[in-house]
Amino acid sequence: MLPLLRDLPEDESAVSARDRVPEVLTGAPTHPPRFVHNERGEVVEVILSLEDYRAFLRVLAAHMDWDTLPAYPQDAIDRLLVEEAKAEALSPRPLRELLSETGETP
Repeated sequence: MLPLLRDLPEDESAVSARDRVPEVLTGAPTHPPRFVHNERGEVVEVILSLEDYRAFLRVLAAHMDWDTLPAYPQDAIDRLLVEEAKAEALSPRPLRELLSETGETP
């Protein structure tokens, strides 16, 4: 089962992406996950609906330290953020302008 937002520990060392990904999982999954077992009965795979998978990625982005995540979840979160940015259809802004607003200009 996916972790609920209230069940996640607030860890001072975790890098928060709440500003980038405001909608995190706040309830139960929309569809029950399906579990795939090996011949010994161990769970080897979990199948989620697309909506629940995206919600899970938002939870990871909001609560995990980016540097400790394996490359695959990082890539999946990057793709999710790109899809959401494209869906917003805002006009593009120069990177330097955005970095100067946050005080991160090189």
